[in-house]
Amino acid sequence: MHPVQRAHSALPTPSSARISVAAFAQFTVFGVSSASWLSRLPAIKREFELSDSQFGAYLLVISLGGLIALFIVGGVVARLGGPRSARAAAVVYILAMLLLCAALLTTNGVLLLLALAACGFAGASTNVPMNLAASDIGRRVGRENLSQFHALYSIGAVLGAGIGSLSARLEVAAAAQVASVGLAAGIVMFLLAPAMFDKAASGAAGGAQRGAGGPLAMLRTSLRAWREPRTIKIGALVFFGSLSEGTANAWLAIAIVSGFSASEATGALALSVFTAAMTIGRFLGPVVIGSLGRPRTVIVTGVIGATGLSLFVLSPLGPAMWTGIVLWGIGAALSGPLAIAAAADDPAGAASRLAVASSCGSAAEIAAPPAFGALAQAVGPRHMLLAVVLAIGATLVLSPAVKPLKQSAKSDGPDPERS
Repeated sequence: MHPVQRAHSALPTPSSARISVAAFAQFTVFGVSSASWLSRLPAIKREFELSDSQFGAYLLVISLGGLIALFIVGGVVARLGGPRSARAAAVVYILAMLLLCAALLTTNGVLLLLALAACGFAGASTNVPMNLAASDIGRRVGRENLSQFHALYSIGAVLGAGIGSLSARLEVAAAAQVASVGLAAGIVMFLLAPAMFDKAASGAAGGAQRGAGGPLAMLRTSLRAWREPRTIKIGALVFFGSLSEGTANAWLAIAIVSGFSASEATGALALSVFTAAMTIGRFLGPVVIGSLGRPRTVIVTGVIGATGLSLFVLSPLGPAMWTGIVLWGIGAALSGPLAIAAAADDPAGAASRLAVASSCGSAAEIAAPPAFGALAQAVGPRHMLLAVVLAIGATLVLSPAVKPLKQSAKSDGPDPERS
């Protein structure tokens, strides 16, 4: 048996199957809702008459809201436990959607800033308990299957973007769409939250960590993981891995249009091909990781991604370019889920480590737009993407960080591999 397939590997029980279905549904619903309201950002920009620079600042507020949440959510999960923190996050999500509705109905710029910050905060607060639940499911069934949960999120995001596109075509007001889809999703996530966790395990873990202490104690719990070298390396891997997926989402369609003089429809198709390849790669994740192990999976997929990205940039419009997009998507599929799974290897403090990893992903979202935007201005969007190859190279160097912790270390004390 490969070391990645832990010693307690077993066939899924009816209980673990029900928990898995609930978590799969939660990831899908969250993807639908997130992409649904994000797809209406062009309408929001138009209704509020924002310039490009103003709009960029508003988008930055979303990431900053998420980053703030990620500094405290680890302590919240440690204190409340998985089910209660997931339900609390769903309530925050519903309140954020209500605030966004109010901003859209009143066309109040200040209220919109607050609403977007709240949406970023709510999204990050929802993300950590979900990944914690999915990581726990992987441990229960003895499979590295977190990537499959992320694949369901991607499918949900495609559906959500479709809802947004159809709503825009039918001239449905953005406020009405947020009120219907966002609030309905928040309610569903609230109802599903307890079903994602094993009641006995979460109750014991939550009780062990719940004790005296208020907000400052929760903040100290959240920040403790930032002092762990292994966790920081995992966070760095998430940062560089996020650049590959993030630049594709932001720049691939633009690079097609400006770099190949293709139509906007071709650009949209290219992004769809990339997303489809990445989603397929994530569904195949357990098989690949089970065969190669975590570090070698990061290396192999990184090489595939770098090869595909280089092929896309350096080839003319044609089969080689489309092959490059497919390889790039496959290569971007697994480094993020693998790193997040590695952050949750030790159930004790897993939420804080997941928050660190997610914070690094958010930092990439904040840093990438201005950096890559300036580079695109200098060399063009298409050739700017070659810089992402350097980021992929960094993930290869950091690949040893995702090596599973020794089973004995999880139960007997600190693992030397964490230092």
